Amino acid sequence: MRIRVAIGALVLALAGLLVAQDDGPSAWELYEEGRAAEKAGNVAEAYLLYMEAAAMDPRNKTYWFRGQAVQSKALMQAKVKPNPSDVSAALPPDDTPPPQVDQATLRDEMDVRKLLPPPDLTVTDAQTRDFDLDGDSQKLWEQMA
Repeated sequence: MRIRVAIGALVLALAGLLVAQDDGPSAWELYEEGRAAEKAGNVAEAYLLYMEAAAMDPRNKTYWFRGQAVQSKALMQAKVKPNPSDVSAALPPDDTPPPQVDQATLRDEMDVRKLLPPPDLTVTDAQTRDFDLDGDSQKLWEQMA
């Protein structure tokens, strides 16, 4: 009797889980709806469906790649424009004078174009040296230094 009750409770619990999981479309169904919306020309809707499918099943990269493929078209179709009040809030007030920068003189321009001399390399002792180097590039530079 106890075994029948335990098995019955287990079956009821599994049925409850299956019913609870069936509360909306699966990721594959959302992807298919997105494909249909894209074929119908509703790219913005297709993008949203692809991204929702990608969020439901993040291991399936097809959903995410398809959403990225239509993202720019979706933005163009949605015609998203910035709010003018947001743009004007980011700009400085009109009465703020621009920062003052001194005008470059001819002398400044000539100084910029003048080449600097090469660095002066002086040898401490005047003897010539032969190097017998062996190794990778890192060791060669270290040995030379």
